[in-house]
Amino acid sequence: GKRMRLLSSTDPGFPAPEIWEAFVAGHPEGYLLQSHLWGQLKSEFGWRASQVALLEGDQIVGGALSLLRSSPIGSVAYVPRGPVLAWDDQEAWKVILVGLRDRAQASGAIFLRIEPNLLDDFRVGKKLTEYGFRLYSETLQPRSTIIVDLTAEEEVMLSRMRPKTRYNVRLAARKGVAVHEGSESDLPAFYQLMQETSRRDSFLIHEGGYYRRAWEFVRSSRHGATLFGYL
Repeated sequence: GKRMRLLSSTDPGFPAPEIWEAFVAGHPEGYLLQSHLWGQLKSEFGWRASQVALLEGDQIVGGALSLLRSSPIGSVAYVPRGPVLAWDDQEAWKVILVGLRDRAQASGAIFLRIEPNLLDDFRVGKKLTEYGFRLYSETLQPRSTIIVDLTAEEEVMLSRMRPKTRYNVRLAARKGVAVHEGSESDLPAFYQLMQETSRRDSFLIHEGGYYRRAWEFVRSSRHGATLFGYL
């Protein structure tokens, strides 16, 4: 096989944060929830973040951000939208999954939960069961992500939507809804909307301080923006 080595973030020679960020940002399976930045955010709210990186020479070819948290039944390890690696690289999957499992056990975790950014197909499930994973229907992250091609003409984008969605978009335009990028002064309104939606649809949300810190991280790293529609 290839000459690969798996390093933990506590090991000497582990790639610098900016190298890790570039790897996650440039990988087809990369995701914000696997960034060093996300680990920093979660570390402020009761999680312990660590990473493993699979190196071929000095090049990262795979890796994972893992989060550890205490619970009433014991510590749990969680890899949100990871590991980040090519699904068809069987050797890399083996090294990383075994490495994650061993490190989770060494940290005292009672189980390891992963939610890779992959399509839920038979091959993926079969491969994961070979490493002792079991399918769990209640996911923490959304099961699917809708990706919209923003390079298309507006009418083309609208034509790809469901009729009801298309109607609501056009209704908002007719009613004069204006969208602008939010600033710090908009955060109370954002949290109020979260609380209202949480009550209406019966799902749990974080405390207000969590969203403020998330907004600060996203803004400072230019990973995204908060947009508000006003009537």
